[in-house]
Amino acid sequence: MTIKLGNSHLIVRETHKSSRGGEYIYLIRGSKLVHISRFLRQSNKEYGDVTYEIPIQEAEAMLGQRVEFIEFGFSNSGYFYPEIYQVDFRERTLTREVVKNLNSLMHYEFEILGDEYNALQEYERKVPLLIERVREIEKKLNLCMYIQGARGDEVYHNPELGKLTSLVFPNPRSRARSLKEKIRFAHEFYVLMLVIDSILEPSTKEMTLRITHEDWPTLIADKISPPVTVWYQFSIEDWFEVVMRGVIALLKGTKIKRIHVKPDIMIFKGKYHSRGDILKNPPDRAVLIDAKVEMTQGDLRQLLEYRAKFPTKCLRTPNSS
Repeated sequence: MTIKLGNSHLIVRETHKSSRGGEYIYLIRGSKLVHISRFLRQSNKEYGDVTYEIPIQEAEAMLGQRVEFIEFGFSNSGYFYPEIYQVDFRERTLTREVVKNLNSLMHYEFEILGDEYNALQEYERKVPLLIERVREIEKKLNLCMYIQGARGDEVYHNPELGKLTSLVFPNPRSRARSLKEKIRFAHEFYVLMLVIDSILEPSTKEMTLRITHEDWPTLIADKISPPVTVWYQFSIEDWFEVVMRGVIALLKGTKIKRIHVKPDIMIFKGKYHSRGDILKNPPDRAVLIDAKVEMTQGDLRQLLEYRAKFPTKCLRTPNSS
């Protein structure tokens, strides 16, 4: 329990750990949500755990006899579980209720702090339309989506909820970073679906698409000639090995060159069920797509680095025969 009502003090605790185990407390003022730090002063902060403590009489004088708080909590895997606390300072009572219907949160409005404003406007302008187009293609081709990861799944199923979970952070930069990450995902997902729409024909048989970071393809289209394999977030290297190299370098105090090993979308000529299949028998044609909202010089270097890692015969330059 992150909010406690003792004999003499109101105690509120937060955990600032982004969307991986974080817990953030807001005071409900009608339809407005205001972060607890606007009313209470920190009494302790240690390793991301923030404590606010105030005498009950002072809390009542500042906030009123009856108040409602909402805790926006995230599991360690990123899933969202909000709870509402109702406090009566005079009666010394506190009730707690898990919010089971997340749509009931949509009428609340967060105070906009500043730096997140442009990202929020871009999110509202782009993400709902991108997801709407994704759903049109999904329905047209009779597809069923399996999306790994709480944030991507959230944006796909409910863009408004995706926006809300980005605004729970009390820091405007964290809000902007979270919103931009979801904009990127929605755009990648949209481009991926355009690719699939160009390959598949509508079917009466439902097909599952796997939108994951794991070592298996998104789609194997074997009803066309030649068959093709579409892969979201394909990694030519084992991701565990890449991470471990970085950890070892960190422990040794040496510098390791960053290797970009996961372009957004790969299309391979032929049927491939695993990364190992591709490395054993590379296709003679492959298309690499990095779906960027905006392209920078760094993004271009990333594409060149990736191309250098891939078997030469797969990725051909425009001057190749």
